[in-house]
Amino acid sequence: MSDSLNIVLFSGGRGTESISKALVKHPQFNLSIIVNAYDDGLSTGEARRFVKGMLGPSDVRKNFSYLTPTHQASFRALKEILELRLPLDYNYQQGKDLCLEVSKGELPQEKLLKSPLLEITHQDFLLISTYFKSFSKLLLEREKQEIAFNFSDCSIGNIIFSGCFLYHDRDFNRATKAYGELCHTSARVLNITDGENLVLVGLREDGSYLRDEAAIVAPSDTNIEEVFLLKDYLTTEQEENVQTSLKEHEVAPVMDPESQKAIETADIIIYGPGTQNSSLFPSYMTEGVLESIANNTKAAKIFVSNIIKDHDISKESLSTLISKFQFYISMKGRKNVELDQVISHIFVQEEFSDNTERVPVDFEAGANIQLRKIDWELKKGKQMITQKRK
Repeated sequence: MSDSLNIVLFSGGRGTESISKALVKHPQFNLSIIVNAYDDGLSTGEARRFVKGMLGPSDVRKNFSYLTPTHQASFRALKEILELRLPLDYNYQQGKDLCLEVSKGELPQEKLLKSPLLEITHQDFLLISTYFKSFSKLLLEREKQEIAFNFSDCSIGNIIFSGCFLYHDRDFNRATKAYGELCHTSARVLNITDGENLVLVGLREDGSYLRDEAAIVAPSDTNIEEVFLLKDYLTTEQEENVQTSLKEHEVAPVMDPESQKAIETADIIIYGPGTQNSSLFPSYMTEGVLESIANNTKAAKIFVSNIIKDHDISKESLSTLISKFQFYISMKGRKNVELDQVISHIFVQEEFSDNTERVPVDFEAGANIQLRKIDWELKKGKQMITQKRK
């Protein structure tokens, strides 16, 4: 009988970093990190606009970066490359020259990238060069159409992923797997959907419309009422009757088969903390996620509460986060689900004496749901999550 455990972690880009880093250290854990890819801000948004049909690679890229091994100098250099961002004043010609140099298998003039490229393995350099070549080809094609890519503050990892996406016939999930192979990770990062290029929008409680994912994560004093997945952003005309348009154009994405199998065979399912309205709630809105979780009756299903309030949950508490989790995983109430079918444990942070804005703990657990209140940040919780399974 195997002592290994299959663990599924629903994640955003940064909220589960400490959890994934702790779990990946132990070879008895088969870790699958499940993300959505609806990010459209900063250089990820620029990549999505430039590479038509591509979802946002940022959460894929960030999670793989956390998982990239660092016990060898070549791996540390690779990690540095994947996390590198070009300067704010980097212009198109500089970016084009950089891409063309690397695409030819040459060391670039750009010192920020040249130094770590010297330290990675020849095989990894060739693979990165291949992906830069695919991106450079599109760069030159779009240049003829007088469309230029904005390299300002651009993540090198986003350029590499974009090239990987193009190289693998614009298949987002194949590109995700290939990018993971470049990162030499033992764990998997999986996109929850089949890769269809959907967009995320939302409404605040005051009725204001959030036109994209970047607006959803922006600071505000008003709660987010609801988020929606659409095939494309609403037109100006559609925005005039926004609530009707959102209901008419909302879609439920198709679930990725590999993600489905990971959930169905998991021993532990963790709903991670993070930017709930963009990183986590949209993942639960995928067709088939509810059934895959509810039908896996052997798994422990752990909801890890945010400790500190974030921009998108500035007015939320534990009870409202749990209520919204149930709303989205039930496909906005269209499917029946009891909370204890999808949650068996809730992990919350102990009370603090400081003045940091914490998420209030106001949820009363029932007979079939255990509420675990521990110092997950620093003391007992950290010891428990890094402790080897006996």
